[in-house]
Amino acid sequence: KQWYQRRVPITAGGRAVFDRFAFGQCDAWPKNMEMQCQKVREWIHARSKANMTEETLAQLQSTPDANFTRGLGTFGNNMESFIPTCLTKKYFNWFQGTVHPDRETPMYPGEPANKEKRAYCCCTNMKTGRVFEDDPEKNCISTPTCITLGWTCVRAYDPVVGGEIYEEGKKEH
Repeated sequence: KQWYQRRVPITAGGRAVFDRFAFGQCDAWPKNMEMQCQKVREWIHARSKANMTEETLAQLQSTPDANFTRGLGTFGNNMESFIPTCLTKKYFNWFQGTVHPDRETPMYPGEPANKEKRAYCCCTNMKTGRVFEDDPEKNCISTPTCITLGWTCVRAYDPVVGGEIYEEGKKEH
């Protein structure tokens, strides 16, 4: 195959600044969405390959995902299964069972035919949703291995965040 290099001219005026350029299978969300897990879910879903029906969207109205849109179907940039799980609207679960953590972690470790390993489970920062300690080698493993080992990522649990969630829950009841 022959690959062609393309140049994409980008200019910014006024106060605009480009600090990230994402393309392809990247599921990265804007850095300023820390402590907004539900908004991250909505952001990723809106750009996903989901193709929700009116009936499905109606069923979501009584859930935290009530703001979900149809998705982009075939033209989406990610599978809906890569959407993070949240503990609350604000905080991410410290364990994400199906993720593609970053551009550095290969989609297919080893041989390309090894398609069952295209997803990973990762320990994650409860505030940012990023891979815990920004160390995917230590905090991510293939999902089949994760299931076999019963990985739980206790080391990524933040007791301060857990305390906040507990106190918020007490106020609601």
